Amino acid sequence: IIAVWSKGIPLTEVIDVVEYLEPVDGRLEVLDPELPIDLIIDYAHTADGMDKLIDAVKPFAQQRLIFLCGMAGERDLTKTPEMGRVACRADYVIFTPDNPANDDPKMLTSELAKGATHNNDVEFTDRAEGIKHAIEIAQPGDTVVLASKGREPYQIMPGHVKVPHRDDLIGLDAAYAKFGGGPHAD
Repeated sequence: IIAVWSKGIPLTEVIDVVEYLEPVDGRLEVLDPELPIDLIIDYAHTADGMDKLIDAVKPFAQQRLIFLCGMAGERDLTKTPEMGRVACRADYVIFTPDNPANDDPKMLTSELAKGATHNNDVEFTDRAEGIKHAIEIAQPGDTVVLASKGREPYQIMPGHVKVPHRDDLIGLDAAYAKFGGGPHAD
């Protein structure tokens, strides 16, 4: 909005078209506004990206902010503890692998946890199980953020095999099972 306005287009014209803008899939995406929790996915996968994501979400969290993030395999691990530290700005943190490739998933979650600054964090070596746990512990009014993958439709596993995986679908399935609703609700 500011970019267009700065080019001399009157703000009233800019505001008139805002309602027609489509959000970017997987970026600060609220999955189902009818749920009693805010379930959000985002592609943020660096300390800086996660910091900005938490800055954007935290002021609007009615209750707890539950933050799930992952570390990709075969990457520079020196930055990983910083990601864990940033994630701990949330009330509860779940560390998972994200595309572990040929790296040990436990090693990836342990590297993230090295940066943890509170004791409200857990590690899951299976990302889908971590997502289900996030929904299990969520209560109405909580905000659950699934970070690191956005709408990426796979996990890269050993041998660089791409295995189907969707954070959004796993999160929604778990949320509908717990809270009801969804496309098949009566």
